Amino acid sequence: MTEANATVAEFVKAVSNAIERRLLDVHTSLPGVVDSFDPVTKTADIQVALKRELTDGTEIQIPKLTNVPIMWPRTTSGGIYFPLAKGDYVTLFFIERSTDAWRVRGGVVNPKDSRKFHLSDAFAYPGGYPDIAPMSVPILDIGNFVIMNGDAMVSLADDGTVKAGTTTGVHTEPAILGNVLKDYLDTVNEKLDAIIDIMIAGTSGLTTGPGNSTAPNPATAAAFTTHKAELLAAKVLALDTAATNILSETLFTQKGGV
Repeated sequence: MTEANATVAEFVKAVSNAIERRLLDVHTSLPGVVDSFDPVTKTADIQVALKRELTDGTEIQIPKLTNVPIMWPRTTSGGIYFPLAKGDYVTLFFIERSTDAWRVRGGVVNPKDSRKFHLSDAFAYPGGYPDIAPMSVPILDIGNFVIMNGDAMVSLADDGTVKAGTTTGVHTEPAILGNVLKDYLDTVNEKLDAIIDIMIAGTSGLTTGPGNSTAPNPATAAAFTTHKAELLAAKVLALDTAATNILSETLFTQKGGV
């Protein structure tokens, strides 16, 4: 190798080493473990789950990140929230520029800071677990949309069926529809009131003469028959409506209660 070539090789190596050293401080995304969570500020202290290894083989643990905002899916009008606990895994994202001013004021701001992809500008998204800790979803619900909180679980199938229960129990019955149940019970109460009114009026039979048995009152019998038919129709309507699995103002779950 000529002296000129050796000089070029040394220059290329020096540049490469400088780039590698600089990249050590450029962070994009890393797995992390929650150390503590503040439910008021919705921020967490998080330990980065991967160590840094220097060229000489030395391992360095990245310092714990503090006051990291949690990225729950949300808008100004709605969102999904669930608690975080010590030991939960998250995925850390490092914003391209300083977020100090933006976190205080929001909107579009000038970061007024030269740092880029810094540890100080981390956000955390809940999730990103190792293979040894997969999410435990019941086999019957593998193809469904599932929401879990501890042992409680709600499952939504692609045919619209909503099931409520636990992650360990079998829950094959759909959730009761609040409006359907309320309408049906209102109809039942209305018809029972009408039947009781007829009974109180005491016109259930006609006396045909002394010593003769009482004959049914045709008008009363017709009224009873009508109310019976309407009760049956209300039951059929309730079942048909419930079968469409339209979840509307659900008041009860499979286990009962509000």
